[in-house]
Amino acid sequence: MKVYSKTDVGLVREKNEDSILLKSPKLFAVADGVGGFEGGEIASKMALEILDKVTEKYLNENQPPSYALRKAVSEANAYVYAEGQKKYEHLGMGTTLTAVYIEDRQTAHVVQIGDSRLYRFRSGHLEQITCDQTLVNELLTAGKITEGEAKIHPQKNWLSQALGSESIVQADVSKIDIEQDDVLLLCSDGLSDMVSDRDIEEILRTFAKEKYADKLVERALQNGGKDNVSVIVLTDLDKEDGHGNNN
Repeated sequence: MKVYSKTDVGLVREKNEDSILLKSPKLFAVADGVGGFEGGEIASKMALEILDKVTEKYLNENQPPSYALRKAVSEANAYVYAEGQKKYEHLGMGTTLTAVYIEDRQTAHVVQIGDSRLYRFRSGHLEQITCDQTLVNELLTAGKITEGEAKIHPQKNWLSQALGSESIVQADVSKIDIEQDDVLLLCSDGLSDMVSDRDIEEILRTFAKEKYADKLVERALQNGGKDNVSVIVLTDLDKEDGHGNNN
């Protein structure tokens, strides 16, 4: 496996509240912090630290990956929520969390809170694996608005769930198949809001694998860079672990 990653503050924000986890060759995650002052940055870092430790703990106890991920999210949520109650400036802090655990060469497990995303690029086509936990996506799923209306909705970034914002969250946990030539892309909404799925697909079709992360972030900045942007790209899933750029 080859791992390429990049995170950038963008062109508007003063701080980068995104965090990424690269626990090769198995666990990878993106978290996008929310909350005033420094709360979002703290929440995203805390969540990924706990995700890493707790997932490893339960896997070492021979628990299934899906169980380990669900427990890790539950414990991370409880911890971040408790920390948010300790200081007024941290009240209500939270984070998205999207993670993938590579079980073997055919299977991966996914956990999702919020609107960071996991995509799978296979045979030249891009597929969004995760489902955004947002108010607008709920309206779209219910048929109350159209896809065109969703793209320009004034509340399109309102999360229906964020890890740590409430005492209990319900994570989406799923299992997907992977093939040797698949590319897995995790990203914060700083990419997906700035670069359309069609353009992401075009970049993955056009450039060499080692340039994917740089080119994706570059396109988000070219399109306005209104938010922090973070990407993790996993390629060559059938090969031994390796590293690409991480900056």
